[in-house]
Amino acid sequence: MGLPVAALSDRELMHYAGIDEEAQLELAKRSVDYQDTYLNEVEKLQKEVTELKSELEDAGSGDAVASSLASCISRVHGMLKGFESMDAAGMTSAIKLALEEMEEVVDCSDEQEESEED
Repeated sequence: MGLPVAALSDRELMHYAGIDEEAQLELAKRSVDYQDTYLNEVEKLQKEVTELKSELEDAGSGDAVASSLASCISRVHGMLKGFESMDAAGMTSAIKLALEEMEEVVDCSDEQEESEED
C-alpha cells in the first residue's frame, strides 16, 4: 500500500519525495500548479499596473495625488519586472504594501474633495 500523497502537507511531501516515487510525482504536480497560478497572478497584476499607469498619465501629472499614485505604481511595476528574483511571500508582501499605500492616497484624495465641496 502506497502513501496517501494527496493528503500529505508540502513539508511531508518533500520529506517522502526522496524515497517514494508517488510523492515525487505529487510534489512535481503541486510545483507546476503553484507556478502556473503564481505566473497568472503576476501577469494580471502587470496588466493592472499598465492600465493604472495609462489612466494616471491621462489624468495629468501636476496633481499631488497623481504623483503619489505614480510613485506607488512605478514601485509595483519595478517589482513585477523583477519577479523572478523574488520569492512568492516577498513579492506578495511588497505588492500588498504598495496597494495599501495607493488606497491611502485615494482615500485622502476623496476626503479632500468632500471637504472642498462643503
